[in-house]
Amino acid sequence: MLTLPEGMRHMLREPFGTLIRDADVTGERLRSEIPDGALVVAVGDATTERLARLGVPAGVEVVDGQERRAARAAPRGSPATSLYCRNEAGTIADSALAALREALSAPRPVRLTVEGEEDLLAVPLCEMCEDGSVVAYGQPGEGMVIVRVGAGPRERARRIMGMMGRRDDEPVAG
Repeated sequence: MLTLPEGMRHMLREPFGTLIRDADVTGERLRSEIPDGALVVAVGDATTERLARLGVPAGVEVVDGQERRAARAAPRGSPATSLYCRNEAGTIADSALAALREALSAPRPVRLTVEGEEDLLAVPLCEMCEDGSVVAYGQPGEGMVIVRVGAGPRERARRIMGMMGRRDDEPVAG
């Protein structure tokens, strides 16, 4: 299990991709940022819902049933594949990494429901997704970030994960 030290949190405030301010998030703007045919991976319930509402549904959704730490209804839709994992706040669990890999190769659309918190899972997704894929996530109080996966975001994700602390007390699924 990787843990995010308090002193590294500032590194995640800088968007991995293009920040679209809340007032500017429209279907037209999103389509201009997302290449035709690209796999769209949405991290967060509100991001998933907003993309779908604006006509840009995600092929892979990573949700936790919360929005800004408050419980909320799951985004609408009937995924072809439903997966589940646990991931504590401020961590990237090994089991969550395995679930992300499975989600990326499963029949779409896929919904990965995270028990705990999904926020940091955008980081490994920027490393795992194929070039040309898009990872979308919310930047609280600012807007939506659209990351076109490629060498730059992949290297940044690897660097951040390499700097995170390793904790080996993750419970083993049984």
